[in-house]
Amino acid sequence: MKKTFYHNEFTAEFTDERGYFSLTGTVKGSSGAVGKEISNLDSRFDLVNDLHLSDCKTGEPMYSVENALYFAKKGDISALKNHLRISKEKANQIVKDILFKEKQAEKEGKLIMKDEINRIDCLISQIKESMQIKQGVQLKDIYKSLSKIYSLFYSTEQNQEIINTFQKNKYSGSFQSLENKANLMTRSLEKSRINYLKYPLMYTEACLTYIIRKIVDELKPIWKQEAEEVYKIIEETPSDLTVKADISLNDFSEPEKALALAEFLKIDLSIISEISKDTFSAIGQEYYVLTAEEAEKKAGEYINNYIDECLKIPEDILPYFDKAKYRQDMLKLEDKGNLIASYDGKEIQQKGYFIYRIN
Repeated sequence: MKKTFYHNEFTAEFTDERGYFSLTGTVKGSSGAVGKEISNLDSRFDLVNDLHLSDCKTGEPMYSVENALYFAKKGDISALKNHLRISKEKANQIVKDILFKEKQAEKEGKLIMKDEINRIDCLISQIKESMQIKQGVQLKDIYKSLSKIYSLFYSTEQNQEIINTFQKNKYSGSFQSLENKANLMTRSLEKSRINYLKYPLMYTEACLTYIIRKIVDELKPIWKQEAEEVYKIIEETPSDLTVKADISLNDFSEPEKALALAEFLKIDLSIISEISKDTFSAIGQEYYVLTAEEAEKKAGEYINNYIDECLKIPEDILPYFDKAKYRQDMLKLEDKGNLIASYDGKEIQQKGYFIYRIN
């Protein structure tokens, strides 16, 4: 779905074509994601702006959990409120809960980490102890001992390469071969030990994410209702939002230019404002409306500016550079729209005038 709205002070474009709501446009010379400015001028777009970049089917904000957790951890109540579309009081309570749980979870994570690292260190010690040759101990007994130690820590789905060697405690081979297996087990446990050093952070993140996910799940029915309301607003709001005023050609110093622009934009003359004798604004956009002679002069000014500010001509060559000839050649080769129309590079001819959008 795509729909464009024309207002005396802005142009707004709504779309859901990429799977999310998008409200962009042009307001007072600014263009792009100007939904806030649009809603300030017309409150009918308040909810549409609130759901900008939200899923068009569910109304869920983009990266709802990740961004909410980020804002909550920073203590940014305003950003959290706007992101989840909740009250300031609710956002404040979430921030308090998250900051409290963050400290609590960090302590819990450190205790779990300490217990697991102690258990790993104990298992490594047992492996080393098992590898010591004692009188009357056979290799297959060492093998059984290693198998038992390893099964205390890893499930059969983990480190399959090692566990596959323990085939029902059957073993035939040299002590060197058994020692290699013990070393492989030790390295695997040491790797787990390193991973557990990161556990407090991982545990804390998991606890906080769980809190935010619960909140998001509670908000999903509300978000879906809001998404449905957005479609209703878009369908019921007319494309033409302009308000016509009582105005005559005598109100313009260049009435023919104003008429040409009104005809091009397909809008009422009263919506056009004259900024200067060759610059006009309408529906949040600004244009040059020029005669052929004025367009030639304006393009020449841009070329002169380009020569002065962009061309780095060495001083010893400058006396031999024909600025007028360069400008003349540029005017022949270059489309004036590319030089004058700073917004889109287009030149429009209407009623004998040349129109260029500048923002």
